[in-house]
Amino acid sequence: MIITISLEKPVIIAIDDLQWMDKTSREFLDYFVESIAHHPILVVLLYRPEYVHTWTSRTHYKWIGLGHLTKESSIELISALLEDVSVNSDVENLILRKSAGNPLFIEELTYALLESHIIEPKNNEFVLVGTLEDIEMPDTIYGIIASRIDRLDDMTKFILQTASVIGETFDYRILQAIADTREELKPYLEELQHLEFIYEKELFPELEYVFRHGLIQEVAYESLPSKQRVELHKRIGSQIERIYADGLEKFFEKLSYHFSLGENYCRVS
Repeated sequence: MIITISLEKPVIIAIDDLQWMDKTSREFLDYFVESIAHHPILVVLLYRPEYVHTWTSRTHYKWIGLGHLTKESSIELISALLEDVSVNSDVENLILRKSAGNPLFIEELTYALLESHIIEPKNNEFVLVGTLEDIEMPDTIYGIIASRIDRLDDMTKFILQTASVIGETFDYRILQAIADTREELKPYLEELQHLEFIYEKELFPELEYVFRHGLIQEVAYESLPSKQRVELHKRIGSQIERIYADGLEKFFEKLSYHFSLGENYCRVS
């Protein structure tokens, strides 16, 4: 079908986060990439370094690596995250040494240092509180994000984890329906936005949020016990059926996803 369309006009296909792709989709993509060499089709693929494929030797494939930030660019990013307040050399060295120029690592590490009060503003610049020897921070982005999530209060953490099961993008109405709490969710979501875990994506026609980065959603999701994830997926599927009953055909893919992971297979047969 895609090749037929390309006979009439050029086609561009963009796919993000290949490292999370399921086996069947990956097999199709491998087949598809092999088939487009002589057709006016541009496929733009974004993936982490750990994603492995077989296209490297193909003449119609070109890899463009996004390298790490330079020291100067890293310092600019740190300054922007701290709202243009200067940082002393000890803070710079700590962040640069651990992040190695990875922009996501720089962001998460900077936020973690702020939230744990390892760095504080004094005399119009951020300084380390204590000595470098006293500071113990995780050595991976995953670990930094996990430590930030662990520092949230119980309810805020619960809201973040529940949202992560809905997906990288989540509707407020679905979250409210499955959170199973009488408390108003907005203050918790505002706090998660302030801490740069999530952003407000859409206001109309549905209030919708999105995780700032897919890895944040992944870490929050993996922090839940598997039994709890299964139950939440099942409940999310049921709530989608209830809330969007009048236009359910738009949600078949989501229903299949949640009921499958909720081990409610009779719903998707």
